[in-house]
Amino acid sequence: MTDDSGSFAGFGPAWVPPPPPSSEPEPAVAPARRRRPLGIVGATVAVVAVLVAGVVAVTALTGPSANTPEDAVRGLLTAAGNGDALGVLDHVDPAERGAVASFLTDGTADLARLGVLAPDIDLHHISGISASFSVDATHNDLRPGLATVQVTGGSVHAHVDAAQLPLGAFVRQHAGTALGKGGPADTTSPLHITAPIATVLRGGTWYVSIGYTAAEAARRKANLPLPDPNASVPAVGAPNAEAAVEDFLHALANVDVERLIELTPPDEMAALHDYAPLFLPNVKQALSHSTFSVAITSLELDQTAHGDGELVSVKRIGVHATVNGTTIDLAPGSKCPTVTGATPVDLSAWCAGTAGAATSALPAGLSDLVGNLRGTRAQEGFVVVEHGGAWYVSPTRTVLDGIEAVLHAVPSDFLTKLFAAFNPASLVPAITSHVPRPGPADLQCVNGVVTMTLPSVPGSSAPPPVTIPCPAGQ
Repeated sequence: MTDDSGSFAGFGPAWVPPPPPSSEPEPAVAPARRRRPLGIVGATVAVVAVLVAGVVAVTALTGPSANTPEDAVRGLLTAAGNGDALGVLDHVDPAERGAVASFLTDGTADLARLGVLAPDIDLHHISGISASFSVDATHNDLRPGLATVQVTGGSVHAHVDAAQLPLGAFVRQHAGTALGKGGPADTTSPLHITAPIATVLRGGTWYVSIGYTAAEAARRKANLPLPDPNASVPAVGAPNAEAAVEDFLHALANVDVERLIELTPPDEMAALHDYAPLFLPNVKQALSHSTFSVAITSLELDQTAHGDGELVSVKRIGVHATVNGTTIDLAPGSKCPTVTGATPVDLSAWCAGTAGAATSALPAGLSDLVGNLRGTRAQEGFVVVEHGGAWYVSPTRTVLDGIEAVLHAVPSDFLTKLFAAFNPASLVPAITSHVPRPGPADLQCVNGVVTMTLPSVPGSSAPPPVTIPCPAGQ
């Protein structure tokens, strides 16, 4: 801005060069547009450029920075060697990472609560173990955006200090002596990774794929050709979360493998969708000769918000099954099925009364522990996620979430009580109460020795008699 004198405020008088001489009359001059001084504009551009450069630099330094498939593998191994468990996930396919990340953090918290891991464990830097890798590798393009990395050589130098591992109070109480015996150890050995590691390209960056690595290993073992990308089983979801689980359960009952695959997420289970054509025809052929059938007669579901999806649980289910002429009916809410016809399978364990009878045969400490766990209810079910407006059952999330639900439901003192229940001192009374005690006639001294006859185990030959010297004075 300018003041009345024509100077830029704060920057002194403005200098305007004289116009060149001309014989033409001067045209009318429009009012001058107020302009920002060139000095301020230049400084602003410079600041913005520095900020942009800084953001790019930070992103480059903190991200996976995997520009080649080999870089993805090296980055993952480097993070693992640094004890950075969460950093390892940074180099895993983002479509698969989300299904694993919550299990890693939540499961670690529950293992710390149970005394297995230390409460202050840092998943970005797990103490007590580290490694540095030298990796020679080459990659093979399977198709655009998918490549396998073969480690051809290299070495790994590992450092382990058991005393510094982030172990919890329970582990240290029962293994503390053993942990401190060895002391720190350093080893260097050749790097042996024989199986190819699959990598995928996402947004211009290569990541390690767990699903494609497993699929490639299975394909190579079966000596099958690469699948045709155009023959991939499409993802066909359901309009809502409960409908996805209902469709999934009916497909499971009908052993409709193709529909089960369709109901899995297209990103998380991309490898399954792509590689399914290699095994699906054989599976269908084998199932066409089955002699059993299962039908869901009634189904009641319950849905709650859960993480990045929904948790759908089965409240009640009714099932009618036929196996080799034998029918099995499970009424909704019942734990004891009704069996019609002969069957070699004993289904009595389903009935509620059997569990109590089995528990009573256990030692007292273990029986009490099992009884306490019977009242524990883990929040389990199918984890369903939305993708592109449709809902899919997430196998990875469902399995890992089920494990975490059980861990979370276990009481904090469970391991301590379990150890006490299996302590030999507590088991001896239970064991010896069933062993016949020798009577006076069994302890008679004859020719300087006492001969004892041990009890035999049903179905086995009788053990030989045991002779011991007579006590002094006999």
